[in-house]
Amino acid sequence: GGFGAVGALQGISNPIQVAQKLLKQSSEGSLPLGRVPPIVLVGEGAWLWAKQQEFQTFNPDKLITDRARAVYLDHKSRLDEAVQPSAAKRKKRDYEMNSQQEERLDTVGAICVDCRGEISAGVSSGGISLKFPGRLGQASMFGCGCWAEKLSSDSCSAIACSTSGTGEYIIKTMLARECAVATVNSTLYTALNDRFLCSSSLANIRQKLAGVIAVNVNQESDIHFSWGHTTESMCIGYMSARQEESTAFISKIGCLEKVGTVAQIEGLKL
Repeated sequence: GGFGAVGALQGISNPIQVAQKLLKQSSEGSLPLGRVPPIVLVGEGAWLWAKQQEFQTFNPDKLITDRARAVYLDHKSRLDEAVQPSAAKRKKRDYEMNSQQEERLDTVGAICVDCRGEISAGVSSGGISLKFPGRLGQASMFGCGCWAEKLSSDSCSAIACSTSGTGEYIIKTMLARECAVATVNSTLYTALNDRFLCSSSLANIRQKLAGVIAVNVNQESDIHFSWGHTTESMCIGYMSARQEESTAFISKIGCLEKVGTVAQIEGLKL
């Protein structure tokens, strides 16, 4: 298998394509003078490498939508108010924060199994609102954002996973690998509950947010697709070669008081 990732990368419209190129180069062997090719690049170094590989670059401002800018300005004003709130505004802010519905975030994960049994996984994310410059989320971390692994060289058995959620918590628990491995001998619930919600690394965290998609291919080439989340909702989509159209829906946790404290798990055979 292989791995390639970029993080804190600006001015590239599809950073995951840069990550794919990095993965491909790393699988081609050593560079001149025996240098080991990188599998992760971040910040300016990632941007320079992408430019050398002839990826089209843009002024980062041109990749910001009007909606994204409006959301940022709203969050920034709330942060400023939280730092130095007046008594009247503090009461209003607390009401707004408590009544606000969960916003749909932009992390996208995918898993693919081809007709030869080859398996791959990927994840791409714009990160969290008001993130610190240079912050890395789980998407570019090995074993955290995504995982894909052939379990046997002489069979189709394989596992894969892709994650979404609070990157810092997912990194601490290496959630992608944990969930992928769990689909072999136990269940996705075991991974999300025991390895994430009950993880000693997150013992002081009240609300633990994550979402996972996972695929397990057994020796008979049966494909099992499962998903789980501790967030209020998670968008799910899938399609097999036997389907003419993809299936997409939103999975939701019914009780909002349980968000971040329980895991909802579902799955099916493709």
